Amino acid sequence: EQSFQTYQGTTNDTGSITLRSDGVNYVDLRFISDGLYNLRAVTTSPGDGAASISDAVKVRVDSTAPSGGQIFWLAPNSDHPDNNTGIGQHDLTTSNTQPTFRVTLPPDAEAGNRVIINRDTTTPTSRIQVNYALTQADVDRGYADATALADVVSGEFRHYLQDQAENTQYQAKFDLTIDSA
Repeated sequence: EQSFQTYQGTTNDTGSITLRSDGVNYVDLRFISDGLYNLRAVTTSPGDGAASISDAVKVRVDSTAPSGGQIFWLAPNSDHPDNNTGIGQHDLTTSNTQPTFRVTLPPDAEAGNRVIINRDTTTPTSRIQVNYALTQADVDRGYADATALADVVSGEFRHYLQDQAENTQYQAKFDLTIDSA
């Protein structure tokens, strides 16, 4: 394997590029901070020292989970008829077995982030009941309405927000009651 160091500027070592004989190459940028970057390859001819610079490849480094503490409840009947049959919007009681949840979004939410709701487990990607990708319209209005993928039953659930780099922020644990009476 051939390996090359990567630099930001001329002296700030940010990681390495490894070229493997099987054609699978990877870039390790663990020392670079979060942000948007343009990566360019610079090659220098050993003979005359002439340099060649590639076109920029845009890269976003994101190691930070979305902010937390957002509000979560059943979406109102005015937008989703018969979605909420409890005493009020925030009691999380419904006779709808595929309810729609309204989730307020943090200021750093972006289109493409995901609202994930699962049966009570601390593994966000396990036992998923809702897996909703935010749209730009959701972000612009500050909330998303996410509907269960299939029928759910009463119990404990967890709500997560996951960004496109799969950084996940736990938001809340809640009890949902499906009123079948």
